[in-house]
Amino acid sequence: MLTPYHAIIFAILLITGSASIFRMSEGESGLRKNQIKLSKPKFDLESY
Repeated sequence: MLTPYHAIIFAILLITGSASIFRMSEGESGLRKNQIKLSKPKFDLESY
């Protein structure tokens, strides 16, 4: 039996779950940008 209380709780869980998935997907693209920056060496060990 779906009471109004359960419908509200279900809606809150659905919204927060989708928001957290969306934030994680944005975080992956942010991590990719940081990895590109980190992959470029700032110094060359062979020059010493």
